[in-house]
Amino acid sequence: MRRLYLALILLFAYSGHSYASCKRSGNEGAITITPPSQLVVDSHAYTAGEVLWQSGWVSTSEVTMDGCSRDYKIGFLYEPGSAQSNTSATINANDGNNTPVFSTGISGVGVAIKTQTNAGPYDNVMPIDNTYHNGDGNKTHHAMAPAYNVELVALGGPITSGTATFQSPLARVSFRDSATEDSGGDILTHLYLGNTQLIMKAMGCRVETPAITVDLGSVNLGSFANSQTAGTGEQDILLTCEQGTAISASLSAQPASGNNPDNSVIQLSNASAPTSATGVGVQLGIQAPDAGFFTGSLPINQKIDLFTHTITTNADGSQTVNGGTMNMSTTLKISARYYKTAATVTAGQANATATLNLTYN
Repeated sequence: MRRLYLALILLFAYSGHSYASCKRSGNEGAITITPPSQLVVDSHAYTAGEVLWQSGWVSTSEVTMDGCSRDYKIGFLYEPGSAQSNTSATINANDGNNTPVFSTGISGVGVAIKTQTNAGPYDNVMPIDNTYHNGDGNKTHHAMAPAYNVELVALGGPITSGTATFQSPLARVSFRDSATEDSGGDILTHLYLGNTQLIMKAMGCRVETPAITVDLGSVNLGSFANSQTAGTGEQDILLTCEQGTAISASLSAQPASGNNPDNSVIQLSNASAPTSATGVGVQLGIQAPDAGFFTGSLPINQKIDLFTHTITTNADGSQTVNGGTMNMSTTLKISARYYKTAATVTAGQANATATLNLTYN
């Protein structure tokens, strides 16, 4: 018996979206910004987010990205391998415009970078913060004049002198199949640095001698017979300073009544006590040998410049300092003497206290 077999062939047709990786047409968008080689800051406590230097927006010509899948990602990244690419380099601060700040290695100073791709999506200002964002599903993107902006930002509090070394290129915007640089895709733009080393000079001093006592000893009343002054003593104040620091001094004390030239004579402590001397006060002098400055009568509540400097901003944005302290260690010499404030001087205790205020910048 013959049997008839029917062979049924089923054909299935598959259709759907064709997946591919983003591919850049032509060269990457290479943008070069040149930070200053040296910046000078003073010794005050800076506000967190205060911008110390910024490049402004620097752009390049059009860049095209094509062939992207509908699930592509866009990364706004510090260059892999750079110190800033490590998440531990993120600092809990921003530049005042919500741009995260990353470590530079200089205490008190961070770096913040912003970009505009102008390629859709995320045409607005975006921070370089080591994050990926979902794309818009479109295949082709034309980045019209993409740009970067670099800022050096204060982290709050004092800034210390130091040197920062940056990698170049330092940042990128990349289009990827997934949120990793190991996946398929391409780099849209790269930020290069024309200068990779920054020297930060923080003007200021540390007082190594916070308090001094000048002993004038015992003075015979006859010493004032033919002189307005008697007794003498001297002490040194040692400072450790950033070279080039400008220093000014002012004296806080109670002025003596009577004959007080230039308001430079300090009233005795407990002047009204029966055991205190009368008709006399204490006059301080100050000398800055390295600056060639000297005065034997330091006025009360009046600023005196001991070291002065000029700061020049060069065409590349870097700054140079001329003048100021010449050495890391600087000595100020403080002198004291009794000064006759009345026609008659009577014997007694003759102590005085004052505060010497030093200002650095």
